[in-house]
Amino acid sequence: SKDIQSNITQSVLNILHHPDYKDLFHQNSHAEVPITGILPNGRLIAGQIDRLIITPTHIHILDYKTDFTIPKTPDQIPQAYLDQMRTYRDLLRTLYSTHTLQCSLLWTSGPLMMDVTDIL
Repeated sequence: SKDIQSNITQSVLNILHHPDYKDLFHQNSHAEVPITGILPNGRLIAGQIDRLIITPTHIHILDYKTDFTIPKTPDQIPQAYLDQMRTYRDLLRTLYSTHTLQCSLLWTSGPLMMDVTDIL
């Protein structure tokens, strides 16, 4: 419907124009990055990272979440979302062992970015 399309468009524009999120769209950022590999436990992983920012010392893994209800605190984030981010982090850690890794969820309906690095 037009209302849903309008809400999606407005959410995207809010993210693109939000001053706190400008680095997400910097030249070092990549959208919809396919990722495959084997975790240290032998598990094969295939997925897609919504946004990946890579600098010489830092990796920022970002996943968009379109839930209309935003968790008030990180401990209210659904476990499946945290498991997904942990998997991406663990896989990238094997490739970028000297980088600092940061993991965030961006709730598009806010927009609101939550750093989940310390709770993974």
